[in-house]
Order: sequence, then structure tokens, then C-alpha cells
Amino acid sequence: MSASCAPNKLDIQLPDLKTRLNWGLTLKIKPLADNETIAALCFKADLMGFEISPQAGRFLLTHFDRDLPSLWGLLEKLDKASLAAKRKLTIPFLKKILGE
Repeated sequence: MSASCAPNKLDIQLPDLKTRLNWGLTLKIKPLADNETIAALCFKADLMGFEISPQAGRFLLTHFDRDLPSLWGLLEKLDKASLAAKRKLTIPFLKKILGE
């Protein structure tokens, strides 16, 4: 279950449900900071079998959508382009591929 507040703060009328929700593990999920997003990009690229530098990751964050699903889609495109061109993902190459 997800909510905008902790289970004990929810206005739940059923006591049994309220008890059950408060019994389990509660996690607060926060958005990633820029350096964490760049680390996630580098990690995902490594899983896909190619390398992206932190500088290239920062470039992507400042020039494109910052949400992870969009960035994952962009990594797929970059992977195919780098394989086709047989080049590493440098910033000039990124600009060329992405039309900047």
C-alpha cells in the first residue's frame, strides 16, 4: 500500500485495518539527489553492458527529462547508437546523437 503519510496518520475507520497497516514495515521513499541519479545511470549502463561517465550523466540530467523511466529509455537509445557508431558516450557524441 502507498500513501502520502505514515499509516498511523491515516484516517482509517476500521480498527483492525489500522492495526494491520501499522504492524508491517513502513518505508519513506524520497526522490534521488542528482549525484544518486547519476550513479543509477552509470549502474544501469553497466548492467546493459556499456559505460557512461559521470560527466555524461550530468549532461543528460541538465538537458533531458530527469525521471528514471525517461532516462532508462534514453540509455537504450544511446546504447544502440554507440554500438552502431562503435564509439564511447562522450559529451560531443551525445550532442550529435541527441540533436543538440
